[in-house]
Amino acid sequence: MQIVCMQAGCPEEFGEEEVRDCVDDEKFKKYRRFQRNAMVDLDADLRWCPDSSCEGFVRKNPNKKITDVKCDECETSVCFSCGQKSHPGLECG
Repeated sequence: MQIVCMQAGCPEEFGEEEVRDCVDDEKFKKYRRFQRNAMVDLDADLRWCPDSSCEGFVRKNPNKKITDVKCDECETSVCFSCGQKSHPGLECG
């Protein structure tokens, strides 16, 4: 998820401020969206909200017995095990 210098052998990484200084607002928003998407996709403790009108995500409950979590963006209850809307009493499919 880091942007590194393209010069061979250079270990320098570009931070968010450097990216912001190099691109217009639209591209910076796209960059931030890409970062967020990558964060959620790469973290096993995060899942996207299954509500198609929501761009939020849910975080796994540290209590492993509790699989239902709530989306902070839209308040949808989500089964973390399968990533779908909560289905109390039913097994994940």
